[in-house]
Amino acid sequence: MSLESLEEYGKDFVDKILHLLLTDKEYLNTIQDAINLEHYENDKQKWIVKKILEYYNKNNTTPDKDWLKLELKKEAVDDKMIEFCKRIGENLVTCYKLNSIDCEYVRDEYRFFCVDKALEQAILTSADLMKYKQYDDIRKIIDNALKLGQDREVGHDYGKDLEERYRIDNKKIIPFPFEEWNERTGGGMRSGNLILLFGLQGGGKSWLSVILSAHVIKLGYKVLFYTLELDETYVGKRYDAKFTQISLNDLSSHKDDIQEVLDSLEGELKIFRLGGKKKRLSYIKSHLRSLERIEGFKPDLMIIDYIDCIKPEVNGKYFDKTDETDDLYTEVRDMGAEFDFPIISQCQVNRSGARDKIVESDKMAGSYNKGMIADISLSLSRDIDDKANNTGRIHWMKNRYGRDGMTDNISIDTSNGSMAILGNYEGESEQSNPRGKSSAARKALGLLSNSF
Repeated sequence: MSLESLEEYGKDFVDKILHLLLTDKEYLNTIQDAINLEHYENDKQKWIVKKILEYYNKNNTTPDKDWLKLELKKEAVDDKMIEFCKRIGENLVTCYKLNSIDCEYVRDEYRFFCVDKALEQAILTSADLMKYKQYDDIRKIIDNALKLGQDREVGHDYGKDLEERYRIDNKKIIPFPFEEWNERTGGGMRSGNLILLFGLQGGGKSWLSVILSAHVIKLGYKVLFYTLELDETYVGKRYDAKFTQISLNDLSSHKDDIQEVLDSLEGELKIFRLGGKKKRLSYIKSHLRSLERIEGFKPDLMIIDYIDCIKPEVNGKYFDKTDETDDLYTEVRDMGAEFDFPIISQCQVNRSGARDKIVESDKMAGSYNKGMIADISLSLSRDIDDKANNTGRIHWMKNRYGRDGMTDNISIDTSNGSMAILGNYEGESEQSNPRGKSSAARKALGLLSNSF
């Protein structure tokens, strides 16, 4: 049973309602018919809810922040309204900053409150209709009240959701460190993407995940790295090497340089090693919620090194069958959509892939369906000569957002994480053979390897 008024729940509760209405389209779609402005005691809250409903009725989605700012400017016509709009703006900032997980209990409670109030009003209205024996009208009023707040599958209404399709703030895209890759993907990595990096053991695919995520951290984003094999402190040293461009073996004598870089970073990185029973997707999800709830850490990008080490589970039991492995990859991808971030993970290729200059999708170790589930699949090929010359090839096996099938020549130094794109791979030619390069070309290659 709900309380009599929203005021009894308190300001924090109402702010959490507003957070949900401002940010969660699915919840807004479910509750919007049951919302009544008269439930709100505060004029600021009434203004915010009124604007949320106004925008929703026109655009079928949650309000755009810039639109709300513009509406506030329109209201600020005199000193009194300027002060009022300032207070609304402060309230909006507070609501947007709230933690979505902490608002979960509000979700159902507010819905029950709205339905209770609608039923209460329906019963009062029915009492008047009873005098005239208008039973059909009474039935409709009660049925409509009971339907309010019922869960609805939102989906994407092609005719109504034009605004949703092109809303920048609904399409968080995190760029790759290489402009060629951003052009191929329409900007970079999207929330909910699963990006798989295929390669041989010791070929540098874990380093590639460090290179991609280090760029993300430099841009001010938060990265969460789960290692299921390497020690977490060793992973941390790889980031030290990447950020400082100092070789792993020389890092211990450059702690001041490392600290200087750490102080300059705008983003955040947390690294966790998962062993034993922690190698479960259910544990990872629980840990994610705990990080956000307790530490306020909500990642923008997750690295799992690597998914094949996670134990598939059904009803708490582990399985090793291919079908369960495919389901695991699908569940990992769904987790990225649920928590609103892209996920990068490494995958092995089979032995026959060791002889290939370019690793194609038929050389995936284990289930071939991994590549089908992923949004972007890249393979890293490096033979003995490549390792000696700090070179390699990255092949675009799959790309949901543009062209694939291209192969990039790269320079990559796995002692400090430097990497550069050197152009398109053109097969077995002098251009793609580092041994055949002139001394001037080798010098140019060395210069390029110092770029990001």
